[in-house]
Amino acid sequence: MVWLLHLLLIANLAVGSWDALVGLTGPDTRADFVFGTFGVNSNQMALFLACLLAHQLARWRFLGVRRTQLWLLGHSSVLILLCGFQTLWVVLPMAVAAVLALGRFHARLLPILLAAVVVPGLVLSTVSLRCFEVSHFLSVAINRFDDTGQGQLLHDTPAIMASGPWGFLVGVAPGTFKSRAFRSIALTPGFGGGTCDVAVAIVLPFFTSELSEQYLWPHFERGRILLRGANTAAPFTSYLSILIETGGLGALAPLGIYVLRAFGLLRSLRRGRDAWERMLAAWALICQLMVLGIARLDDYLETSRYTLLVWHIVALWRVYRQRRGPVLAQR
Repeated sequence: MVWLLHLLLIANLAVGSWDALVGLTGPDTRADFVFGTFGVNSNQMALFLACLLAHQLARWRFLGVRRTQLWLLGHSSVLILLCGFQTLWVVLPMAVAAVLALGRFHARLLPILLAAVVVPGLVLSTVSLRCFEVSHFLSVAINRFDDTGQGQLLHDTPAIMASGPWGFLVGVAPGTFKSRAFRSIALTPGFGGGTCDVAVAIVLPFFTSELSEQYLWPHFERGRILLRGANTAAPFTSYLSILIETGGLGALAPLGIYVLRAFGLLRSLRRGRDAWERMLAAWALICQLMVLGIARLDDYLETSRYTLLVWHIVALWRVYRQRRGPVLAQR
């Protein structure tokens, strides 16, 4: 199935490149062409490119590199930058560096880390365009965290959960306060009575609640600190969404699945029977860490169009391990 993902990657690189030329050189810089990748929702394509770029880096580390892979690496990196998902620019190098450093040391590790961490850092630090000021937005978001929607919401979380019976154990009920499901149907102040979610094209917003009026929307209307691709001042993050709506017991299920699978991938990364198993484990673990990282700034763990791709990659590792493992054990 990896070859099918690579076919999709090549198709997306071709369409995305054409889309970038149309969107960046045409009269409307937000033009959506074919897939609509450069305009309203480029984050989805950026994550797909990042997942396939992670595969190329993991394959380089454990199986070596070919010229075609270098082309895919370079082309994917350029389109990821053009998508403007700056949160991903931060979490992708961190995930690659962390995962590949945890595996067995190999001489190939040094140029990969150089390409994944040092080069983007140097390039982005020298670019003066405002849309590339990642370090500036990060420093402002960190230093003014208490003034952001997430900081205020974190402070209010105990009171919100205490508003309902057994709230700390079972939450305030799924879809009623700030999850992705809530945002899809909730009336959002500041958007003309509409919603900030792309689901408005399918389902008209109609829902509101006392909790959202009291604790959510006042923070959402605060001045924004933008890290493009996510609003670091908005009160949206999967970790608070899941905890508030499902409580401590409910949060154990989704977060526990990620933690347990991460330990399994790490064990396979360090003790895999062959290079292919270690490569697939590294690839899946990088993708998991990426999703967990961007979920810090938005409700991505509840967004299936992001998580399904990651868990598909985890399934590829699992299937290979189950089928290939017994064969190697018999040798």
